[in-house]
Amino acid sequence: MKENINNIAVFYTKNNMKRILEIKKIFRNSNKFTLFIANYFSELLYSLGKYHVQLLMIDGETVELTDDFESMQTDGGFGVPDNILYLGFKENNFNVDNRTKFCITYESLFRRLVPLKDRILLNIREKSSLEFDIKVVNQFMSEYLIRLGFVPKLMGFNYIKQCIEESICNNCGILGSLSTEVYPRVASRNKTSAVNIERNIRSSINNAQKNSDAYSGINGLFNNAPISNRAFLAYLLDQVLINCTQYQQSINF
Repeated sequence: MKENINNIAVFYTKNNMKRILEIKKIFRNSNKFTLFIANYFSELLYSLGKYHVQLLMIDGETVELTDDFESMQTDGGFGVPDNILYLGFKENNFNVDNRTKFCITYESLFRRLVPLKDRILLNIREKSSLEFDIKVVNQFMSEYLIRLGFVPKLMGFNYIKQCIEESICNNCGILGSLSTEVYPRVASRNKTSAVNIERNIRSSINNAQKNSDAYSGINGLFNNAPISNRAFLAYLLDQVLINCTQYQQSINF
């Protein structure tokens, strides 16, 4: 069920902080729009699935766009906005009110997701679930987390993997709300509290940052910036969807 919040604007970018600050400044005193920032593919799907988005802005500096957005607009049921603003940032100034409708999508950024995207959207509309090979996904996540500096013996290591599993199994590959959806489901599996899940994931992320130097591991990925639980889980979910191509043959209609 989508939340009935009017005039939602979403800015999709790959952690372009300069542009994020510019967009936030433009919308700061706006009476027309509530702004959401999506730094990851899964965050973009989450915002489009959760809200009735009126304006989708795409950062042309960090997101390469190809193919056609037309099918998603005319297919119905998913609420893709009519107003899609492709921000190439070739001009020094732009006005949000001077919007142009573009039929474009973001698939080229995740070329291995192209066969998967339409099926994910179909599953969202039909409220069905996404099946996958749990052994393949778990092996990928374990190896990937260790490369980033995570320690398997910490509880947060397994909680992180379970959060991703829950997002794929129960939310069609969308991360969803951590506090009301993901953490409670993982907590129920482990007979603990959602707060404990959150704290252990936070502890594992902090430990991985301590284990990595400035140019490698998790610190290298996030440019030594503070990392929230949501930012890291969204990033890891993207990596699972991109790399575990077994999903492409295992989706129910």
